[in-house]
Amino acid sequence: MAVAKERTKAQGRSREGKPAEERRPEAQPNGEAPPAAGSAPAAAAPTRAGWRARLNGAGVLVGAAGAGRGAVRLVARLVSLATGIVAAIIVVTILFKVLEANRDNSVVSDAFDISKKLVGPMADIFNLQSRKAEVAVNYGLAAAVYVVAGQVVARTLRRIAP
Repeated sequence: MAVAKERTKAQGRSREGKPAEERRPEAQPNGEAPPAAGSAPAAAAPTRAGWRARLNGAGVLVGAAGAGRGAVRLVARLVSLATGIVAAIIVVTILFKVLEANRDNSVVSDAFDISKKLVGPMADIFNLQSRKAEVAVNYGLAAAVYVVAGQVVARTLRRIAP
């Protein structure tokens, strides 16, 4: 079998017996299917400049039906991003407390100050004997609430998008 393949390659023919010039490529370099035999060449793919021309300042596609949907989905993404950042700040604060980070460090003290404001009334839900465990449980609960609430709001926004 290998000898037959090498013979057809050496002769410039495919297994079907067609000369190499008549064979169509299996796929285009851009991943599209090859054009049909006898068809006109396809139009050039849109360039980045072409896509940018159809975008407004916020990066949302401009169009009659797509403008509203893009804006609502953008808001949903921003809600997910914001709640994820808030939860990450709270989790970092938990790590700082459990690992006994230096409170005199500006990054650590800023993280504690921001987290204290974000956690708010959830900071004292559980009263445990160890202060580390208390911070871990209460702040962890607050982080989970932020993530769940943010995902619910984002999912609701995506569903109501036109």
